Amino acid sequence: MARSIEKENLKDIRKLIKCVTGFQQNEENFGVCQDFVVSNLKFHRFLGVDSHKVTRQLDGICDKLKIHSEHKKAKKFDELRQEFLGTACFEGRDTGKTDTHYAILLVLMLISESPVRGEYVETKKQQEIEEQDDFDWKAYLMEGIEYYEPSDGELSDWSDVDEDNVGSGEAGISQGNRELRPNTSSPNVTEQPVIPFIAGNARGYWEEPEEISDSDWLSRNLIPQYWKGEKISIDTGQYRACQLNNDWEEYKTRLDPLRGSPNNTVVTENVLLREIIWMLMGVCNVHLLEFNGRFFSPRPGVVLSSLSMEVLQDHLTQFTRYGSYIQILQNFLDESYHGNVGGVCQTYQSFTTCIAEFLQKLKTQMASIELRLIKQEETMTLASVWVEVEPMMKKVSVLCMVYMRGIHQGRTLQLTSQRATLLLTTLYNTLLGMDTLFDMPMYEGDTHTDQEVDNVDMVGLLLPVWIQTCQPYINIIDTWISHGNLSDPCAEFIIQRNKDIRSLDETYWEKSFVFHTMLQPPDHDSTVDGSSATVAGKQYTTADWAPAFLQPALEEIVLTGKSMEMLEGLGKLAEQHDGSSRVDGLQEFKETHLYDKFILSIQTLMGMKLHKGKLNEESTGEKTTSSYRVFSPEVERQMEERDVKDDFLKKHFENLMDTSADSHFILDESFSKTISSLKIDSLRPVELILRECLYPHIHHQYERVCLKLVNTMKTQYHLIEYLTSMRRFFLMEAGDCLSVFYTEIFDKIRRHEHWKDTTTVTWALHEAIDPHFPEQVPRISISVETSDDPSDLQPINITNCLRLQYQIPSPVDVVINNRCQEIYNQIFSFLLQIKRAKYCLDELRFYDLGKEVGGISSTDQLLKGLSLDTTPRRHKVHRMHLLRMKLINFVNNLHNYIMTRILHSIGLQFTRDLSQAKDLDEIINLHAGYIRKIHQRCLLHRKNAFLKEAVLKVLNLALRFQREWDRGIDNISLKQIEDTETEFSRCINFLRSFLNSVIQRGSFPHLEALAFGLENLVPK
Repeated sequence: MARSIEKENLKDIRKLIKCVTGFQQNEENFGVCQDFVVSNLKFHRFLGVDSHKVTRQLDGICDKLKIHSEHKKAKKFDELRQEFLGTACFEGRDTGKTDTHYAILLVLMLISESPVRGEYVETKKQQEIEEQDDFDWKAYLMEGIEYYEPSDGELSDWSDVDEDNVGSGEAGISQGNRELRPNTSSPNVTEQPVIPFIAGNARGYWEEPEEISDSDWLSRNLIPQYWKGEKISIDTGQYRACQLNNDWEEYKTRLDPLRGSPNNTVVTENVLLREIIWMLMGVCNVHLLEFNGRFFSPRPGVVLSSLSMEVLQDHLTQFTRYGSYIQILQNFLDESYHGNVGGVCQTYQSFTTCIAEFLQKLKTQMASIELRLIKQEETMTLASVWVEVEPMMKKVSVLCMVYMRGIHQGRTLQLTSQRATLLLTTLYNTLLGMDTLFDMPMYEGDTHTDQEVDNVDMVGLLLPVWIQTCQPYINIIDTWISHGNLSDPCAEFIIQRNKDIRSLDETYWEKSFVFHTMLQPPDHDSTVDGSSATVAGKQYTTADWAPAFLQPALEEIVLTGKSMEMLEGLGKLAEQHDGSSRVDGLQEFKETHLYDKFILSIQTLMGMKLHKGKLNEESTGEKTTSSYRVFSPEVERQMEERDVKDDFLKKHFENLMDTSADSHFILDESFSKTISSLKIDSLRPVELILRECLYPHIHHQYERVCLKLVNTMKTQYHLIEYLTSMRRFFLMEAGDCLSVFYTEIFDKIRRHEHWKDTTTVTWALHEAIDPHFPEQVPRISISVETSDDPSDLQPINITNCLRLQYQIPSPVDVVINNRCQEIYNQIFSFLLQIKRAKYCLDELRFYDLGKEVGGISSTDQLLKGLSLDTTPRRHKVHRMHLLRMKLINFVNNLHNYIMTRILHSIGLQFTRDLSQAKDLDEIINLHAGYIRKIHQRCLLHRKNAFLKEAVLKVLNLALRFQREWDRGIDNISLKQIEDTETEFSRCINFLRSFLNSVIQRGSFPHLEALAFGLENLVPK
């Protein structure tokens, strides 16, 4: 555009420079000015005109004129401004108020000096008087042309004969008219001659009197306006079958003499057929068939001379039923095209396109039938037309059934995703029903179901419609699993992206994608709630709102989409393997859309019908191949000159550019031609075809994406190492280093020293871990939390305040999240309780029990002398030793059961399953199931609360026993020993009986080892 400005306006630029500066063209300053102007014209950065600003300035001039009492001038100024702005003369537009208008007004205001002081004299417009053209154009154009007035017979529908027949004598024609003149007793027939009908190939002629007006000629040659009450005169001829209705009415009159003459409208079959064709073309304003806004019905009193009224009503009812279906589909198209286009989802738009194409084919067929009716070259009756249109009408009924069930019955649904799913599911189920020789009524209680349906034709109709309707849905899936972006502008997909969750958040895998039905507010006024809905009397849950054809693959689609988005967020999508230049296979999937692969697989599986042109091409064989030139003659000549001849290269190009290949032939065809060329009559079920053509592509992408994400998590983000660290510290698999930590804590508790300090316990933990795992020290920490739980007041629960914290980086925190660390901490606290009880019993010394306490006060000696306990000291020591062994036996059995049978065995199974995991969701579920199983088998679940309470009582007994042991045997009474033994026996008996009953039922086989260890603790 800048070059065109420079070429066209260079002369004007030079004139402007000369006028403003006075420089001459041969001066140096002139060239500088010219370059400056041209540069500004090329690369100007001036702002466009502000129409609002110009309007305000013009309004200000009007106001200033009114202030100076120039009302007439202000009024005229405003009128001229409005007239100028309304003139369409700029920018090639047919409306005014363009930027050019406002730019001109702005220039005029800028160059004006004082609009208020100027004198204005209104100039009167001179009206141009149009000169009348008196030239006789008709005579001029008809000069040299012989004027010929044809006879009325030649203007009629039967005027296709030779001139010799036209020139026959008037007497013969008049005689023919007199012979074919109807009975004059009929009130509907005038005395004028009518058109004679001559059977055979010849056509009849009729002649009007010489003096006849134009209106009379039109009234005879045009069909009577039966829609205004005019009656049609019908010549029944000499055949009695043409007077069946008259004979039937006469028979009814003879049976009932008091029966009045019905006021019927007699029409010809040709007229009735044309109105039926119009109705089937979607026209609702027809006279003989009434439309009440929803359905068509025959107008009462319409009769044919050749049919009785009852038979005619049966015939018309057939047509009107399908005309009503067509009108329903046509109204749906009008709503889609002329309604709120932005509120219509893409699935509805695709279905609308299919319906429009079908109705267009139907109108084309009806137009051809109407053309044959107009030509009247063949005999066409209601029965023959019905036989011709019946296959198309059955297709209309099937499409209308899909519309009523998939769209009309889903209007009460509030969510677009539910409406789209209902349409796709209805269309898919209908397609399967037709493919399995199954037929369904259109409405509840509909008795007009066609009994004889060509299922191959119905599958050929519904399969393209279903494929085209599900294209937006498949495209959404393709964008999600190929690019990691869930693009759903119309919110028609069953799953929605939660925009509050980023792709690298800890809760991404759980909360980033949700069902649309789960987002519905609970207080909405509708038949659809957050998890279920009612459509046509059927209940649907959240899982049912996925399209039926996607439900088997929905899980893989979701996992693939999540994995792809996470890879995209991590920047690992386009990495190269093993340092090679080969690009990842995920990029190859993006090159071909999933929908194109789906169509290509259908073509490959079902086969294609070869057209005549292709058959001829294949019949020629090598001749066609040899005639195809890979290189142009110019390229071949250059290759010969340079002595370049590579047969392998030429063969390779022939294989690439072979136009006779099936794949290229398929891809070059349009969608409709491709679908129409499918072999629908194959014996394969449609359901099997669709699953074999769509699911493998999704599964292939699922395996690629999910396996890449799993490998990335394991290799680059060290998922396995973090899981091992969690087991090592929280589950105390690193017993050698953790024993140093908790032994120091237990010693302080035993010596009643202060230890509940975060700094103290963290320092002790780091000191214990640093020699063995120095790289883990920055990540792990421990804190002391206070609790108001009354159960924490028991001695065994004093260590429940310790909370381990392990820093998990992103994206590993998707697997090991905060909720998992809470469960890990509960297991850690329980293991710490067992370790403490075992420590307390292992640290007991015989010397501490048998030592004699010196320095007893006189009061204590007096109380001891008054005591009734006369048990020998050696006997009490022996019983304390026995009780200690029982407690140690129980604690050791419990400790071995937890550490080996539970933690170690489940850990081995978890490691095996983890190595075989195919996707990240499986890893998350395996890890969650792993810690959940350990949590349950460590008696930490709520349903095992009573069993855990019994175990904790025994552990508390061990702590109490340790305190009594440290006091010495002289401060322990026999009653205290007996109470401890009784309580221990009661807990052991309860545990043993419960575990035996559970093992006998086979509910928890893992408890068998624990139950076996408790058998010998208490004698039976």
